[in-house]
Amino acid sequence: MIPRRSEGAFGRDSGGAFGRGFGQGLRTMHMRPATRGMIAVRILAWVVAAGSLAWVGVLGAGCGESPDPAASGKTARGGASATTSTPDLRIVALSPALAITIRDLGLAERIVGRHGYDLALDPAIPVCGDQAGIDYEALIRARPTHIVMQWGSRDLPPKLGELATAHGWTILNYDLLTLNDVRASAVELHDVLAGPESERLGQGATVRTTRSTASPPAILDRLESAFRRRGAGFAGAGRVLMLLSASPVAAVGPGSFHQQALETIGGIPALARGGPYQELDIEDVIRLAPDAIVLLRPRGLDAPSATGPLSIERRDQLLGTLAGRPIPAVENGRIAVIDDPLCLLPGSSLVVFADDMARILSQWSLPAGP
Repeated sequence: MIPRRSEGAFGRDSGGAFGRGFGQGLRTMHMRPATRGMIAVRILAWVVAAGSLAWVGVLGAGCGESPDPAASGKTARGGASATTSTPDLRIVALSPALAITIRDLGLAERIVGRHGYDLALDPAIPVCGDQAGIDYEALIRARPTHIVMQWGSRDLPPKLGELATAHGWTILNYDLLTLNDVRASAVELHDVLAGPESERLGQGATVRTTRSTASPPAILDRLESAFRRRGAGFAGAGRVLMLLSASPVAAVGPGSFHQQALETIGGIPALARGGPYQELDIEDVIRLAPDAIVLLRPRGLDAPSATGPLSIERRDQLLGTLAGRPIPAVENGRIAVIDDPLCLLPGSSLVVFADDMARILSQWSLPAGP
């Protein structure tokens, strides 16, 4: 069964790896045709580099019989405690971002299949697809009740639809371009997957769900409280430019969940026009004259965190050709990095991004010493 949910952002290529949030819908001030895909490729490289790389070569080789989630004892990295859920609930999470949210909802033990670029779940959980496509043999072996994915406004692959009808799978498809999308997906996933009447009803049926009577997981409260104005806001930090890369200059702009998060906590974005993800020339940055620059550069899962304002040496290294330019942020030394491994993904881990950004802006908002 395939109830139509909100359209997915993660998955604009043949295998559903990237979508409007990353690979499609790039807007530019001076975009060169030869570099239109560079931002998506760079983000993909960072996401892969942050993981264990154990997935390489898995797709196409298939995966073993999916373990019984109730008996496996597997837990996700950093997950919440388990919530009450339907005993036979079996989830395949074909989205690294949504896998994080499902984990934080306390349902990691119900996940029986994952995306090849997943960063949050137990690596022993079988891979059922990645950017190259869906591994249908692995998907059948996983015996899911629910498949959670970000596919977009396109029709789902015919074979997936046929298998869902034949096996009674429920497909939940989400659009995670905006901050509201991320928060709404977490609420609905909790209601559908953790509600007392969530169940697989058979071919052609609609999903019967009710808001869970159990206490909502803490992450739902955090997704509300994290994205509120912090104190008096951060006007003292000035106008903030968020960069995915300094060479080429790839910026986060209006309509992206990152910029919306910045605005909700009281920050002021430097980039007020254009699309959510933009490639800029150096001259564009000079004209924007940001008062602060925050680089979003996910580190490896086992690497120590360096989130925060950068030293002069590290600043010049990461800024590349922007270093030494007549830009207020460079001249004032207001350059920082957020390197949480999950900071680029539109899942519940965005609460960490909001907290990291608030701490950085707080330091820059303090009155200058005598």
